[in-house]
Amino acid sequence: LKTKMSKGDTLFDVWMKQESDLVQDLARAYGERVCLEQFIIAVNKAKGNVKKTLTDVLVLYANTVLKRHLSWYLLQKMIPLNKGNNVDKTVTKQCKTLGPLSLSLVNGFGLP
Repeated sequence: LKTKMSKGDTLFDVWMKQESDLVQDLARAYGERVCLEQFIIAVNKAKGNVKKTLTDVLVLYANTVLKRHLSWYLLQKMIPLNKGNNVDKTVTKQCKTLGPLSLSLVNGFGLP
């Protein structure tokens, strides 16, 4: 930011016009992290069938997040290629697992 501002651009111009995509990506990543952390806490407190179902939803959510940015994770070698190949399969498997429960999940989460 300082380098760009030293060229005469205002903080607003740099932030909103040059760095907004990066800022939005950072905000999304932070939100996804908080969501995953809180979800793990909820799963650990649950019992029985509720715990199993919440675990399935958690696995679906986590793999959906990974899938959205999978190319970056693979290029950075944060996820091995063989594990990266399984992300899409895991999402499909979890959708099939949770499909029959979808109406119950919508009602259970209070979604309109």
